[in-house]
Order: sequence, then C-alpha cells, then structure tokens
Amino acid sequence: MFKAIQKRTSHSDAESKPKYVTLSIDQQSYQIPEGYSVTAAMLSIGHNSNRYSPISGKKRGPYCLMGVCFECVCQIDGIANRQGCMTIVASGMQIEHQQGGGYIQEATIIQETTIDETASINLTLEEPKNAL
Repeated sequence: MFKAIQKRTSHSDAESKPKYVTLSIDQQSYQIPEGYSVTAAMLSIGHNSNRYSPISGKKRGPYCLMGVCFECVCQIDGIANRQGCMTIVASGMQIEHQQGGGYIQEATIIQETTIDETASINLTLEEPKNAL
C-alpha cells in the first residue's frame, strides 16, 4: 500500500549547507535558516512569546502555528498584527514583539469621485495619534 522511501546516498555541498537570512528581532541581528516562519525563527532563538496581552500585559506565545488562533501576531517591518506563523523570514526583515493590541492606521479621504454609480476613493494613511 505504501512505497518505501529510499535514502539518498550522496549529497552535494550546496544541498548539505542551509542558506541563512539576516534579520532583526527586537533590534538584535540574527542569522535564521531560509524558509523559517517568523514564529519559528523567534522560537529557535529562545523567544517563547510574540506579543504582550493588551489586557494584562503578560507575554503571549504561539498556539496553533497554522494561522487560526492569532496568538502569534507581532510587528513585522513596522506593521502591527502580522501573523508570525504565516510569514516567511526575509533578509533585512525587522521583527518586534507586539505591545498590546497594536494599532490600526487612520485614513483620511482626500478626494471622492463617483463614476457610473461606482465610487472611487483616494486615501492617505496617517500615523496613529495614540497607539494601544
């Protein structure tokens, strides 16, 4: 019913050496294997949490690691509420533990145009006035 998996007997040097990306976690530089998720990278260096609870301020760590529970949200490249388990590491990435609930950018309507009953709105994003 199942086919046996044969082991490889020879490896080239390129296959046996993993490639690494350099990224920043909480403003410290790390070398992380290519293909890791952000959460896996954080766990691999000993960080067991991705964020701090907006209610109690206690550390919160990943739970399901498949994008369902949102316990792994963190700040990636300055954007809050990114799911660490669903984001693959990239060279130069800046990752931070998320403080509280993050923030949602406010938008300002600068121009509104209606063409054939279809609205087109141009938005400008502003920095939040007070982050949570």
